[in-house]
Amino acid sequence: MMPVQAPPVSSDKDRVTELFRVMLPYYLHERAHDWRFLAQQRRVCAMLSGRAGRALDIGCGSGLMTEALVERGWEVWGLDLLESAVAWASAEAEKASWGDRAHYVVGDAEALPFSTATFDTVIAMGVLEYLPDVHRFVSEVRRVLRPSGLLVVSVPSSIAPYHLAQSVLDRFVGPPYRGIRRLVTGSVRRSQIPDHPRHPLAPWRLDRVLARARFRKQAWAFSHFCFYPLDRFLPGLSRRIDRRCTVLEESSLLGWLGTQYIVAAVRRGELSPEAG
Repeated sequence: MMPVQAPPVSSDKDRVTELFRVMLPYYLHERAHDWRFLAQQRRVCAMLSGRAGRALDIGCGSGLMTEALVERGWEVWGLDLLESAVAWASAEAEKASWGDRAHYVVGDAEALPFSTATFDTVIAMGVLEYLPDVHRFVSEVRRVLRPSGLLVVSVPSSIAPYHLAQSVLDRFVGPPYRGIRRLVTGSVRRSQIPDHPRHPLAPWRLDRVLARARFRKQAWAFSHFCFYPLDRFLPGLSRRIDRRCTVLEESSLLGWLGTQYIVAAVRRGELSPEAG
């Protein structure tokens, strides 16, 4: 009897692509109103203050950052691995008055399809945690940035109480919660989200990666002051708590309570042979 071959295991990149394919309705119709995204957008735009030129938005999705950047004087290139997201962003830009300043391409964050020293700034919100090699990503960003260009990146903080509690409680709270959500219709729910790799980072680890690649940290902040599983069951209360905690975004003492770490870093001179 012939042995039965097991189906091939999908690569991490395939699993991430499938994740965002399933989540696309959320990105198209809900994310623009999500307070967590709006908090990050506010912080990222503040870190870009005083700069202008060409911006690359890696993981642009449906292009939610584009209008905010164009309004601040940027010409924007958006890159995403999902063709359907890029198609949507392009169609929306064509209808907008600022559409001639927006350009979208399908591409890989670890192999950027752009020439060396193309951009004045690179933005990556919600990208690093899905990549297997942070060093490779930062190296690619450095390549496409002009000298003194700015990288602004956000990543889930592995030291946040939210993520620490989630890893423990999700074993017990998760199954009944997902069962309840299966009864809810509408947008994509967590019960439907496919398994995928996700790697939060400790803030100091990201800082070390950037320093090793000769980036100088210019600004930093934390955001998303919410607590698991409160945000799942009482989102209104969770939002009110976050509003009260915005004063902690740049706190060296208590900022780590935020679930997201956002850092802006300037590209310094060429790498030495030893650093390469």
